[in-house]
Amino acid sequence: MAEPTHQDLEWGSILANFYNTFPAVSLVLRRYGLSADPSTLIHDINQNTHSPSFICLAAMLKAFDDGFNRQAQQNAELSEANENLNIRIRQKIVVINELKDVLKSSPAAAPTPPAPIHSRRISSDPVKFNGEESDMTKRQQSYVNWKTQLRVCFVQDSSVFNSERIKLLHIFGLLGGDAYENNRLYFEQFIANPEDSSTWKWKTADQLFMSLDSQYET
Repeated sequence: MAEPTHQDLEWGSILANFYNTFPAVSLVLRRYGLSADPSTLIHDINQNTHSPSFICLAAMLKAFDDGFNRQAQQNAELSEANENLNIRIRQKIVVINELKDVLKSSPAAAPTPPAPIHSRRISSDPVKFNGEESDMTKRQQSYVNWKTQLRVCFVQDSSVFNSERIKLLHIFGLLGGDAYENNRLYFEQFIANPEDSSTWKWKTADQLFMSLDSQYET
């Protein structure tokens, strides 16, 4: 699609200002412009505000506006779901690499690989903590409950969560919303260098919990 010209953008801005009751439509007009001068249309609408044709036009624009907003919401939800899936995939890759290391260091007659991690779990993970509760007291309590449940998981399934790297990755995967976004840079840095702990902001699960405490418990 060709880039809008300066004239297109100017015309788009004029109509967007006129139809500012439809924010999503106005945003599209300002961003992509309009290939025709809307002056005559605006004049006709001002002269015939209650014309059935222009009432229908307004209804159509509202439908477009609602559709754009719904699509934007769906895109945001899909993006979050995709990011969560990527986190889980990275966790699996780390576990696979650890199993490969174990096999490499074993004698020629290697023992049977252990059963998949999930089949050995005793505890259940808490619901993701997103830190988006507007009530501070409720947000603090939600965080404390989430953290306590995670600590229980680490104790009950110590044979599964047997390294700080695995614990940290598990915590990352159970954060969402603002709680994830506020720390995204450090999570991605960790995931990019899973073998080099010198690049990690937190070396242990306790250090990460202390950082989250300062954000959501106090």
